[in-house]
Amino acid sequence: MSFPNRTKSQTFVNSIVSLQEKIGAFNGLDWNTFEAEQASDTDEMIWISLELKRRYPGFLITAPPAAWNKRDLAFCQAMVLAGAMDYAAPQYYSGPNLANQSYIVKNIDQWVSVLGVSHVVVGFGVDPGVRNYMTIDQAVATWKELRNKYPDLRGVFDWQIHKDEAFGWSFANNVGPLVTVTVNDYQSFFSFILSFLSFLFSPFFL
Repeated sequence: MSFPNRTKSQTFVNSIVSLQEKIGAFNGLDWNTFEAEQASDTDEMIWISLELKRRYPGFLITAPPAAWNKRDLAFCQAMVLAGAMDYAAPQYYSGPNLANQSYIVKNIDQWVSVLGVSHVVVGFGVDPGVRNYMTIDQAVATWKELRNKYPDLRGVFDWQIHKDEAFGWSFANNVGPLVTVTVNDYQSFFSFILSFLSFLFSPFFL
């Protein structure tokens, strides 16, 4: 997906507005455009994101970048600095070291340093027996270490929901209760990912 000019960007916004008017389906947009060597059209994606936020207060803009990719990091940084992205959720699965706790913790240091802790969500992949995916025990241990280090991390997601259902909701039941926040010093709450649609995450978020 590319946005080479404002005309195409406006057409994209108009399509979302049309869907909103017809079915009221959107509460956010996930920029899942990190494919192969394609560079993001950052300026236009900033414009689109800000325009959607202007039209729909509370509209979330997110992205699931490759955890190791410097270009993805730079894109997310530009989006956050422009006020056009609520959080990035680096993906820690399906690649070398991406299910390794020590690698994840060290790599998150970089994302937190560049984006700020409140703009970072952690993307886990839990699928026992599959290379470069975690077991639930590994995911729990990694999240505990991360949360101890960065109490204000925005949250987590699990790839993918139908796998978690097949595993008896192990991620929901074991990680979900660990993702909490205190509001006004007395109220705790948590929410769990219910769906992952092509352009939308619904992760634990604060």
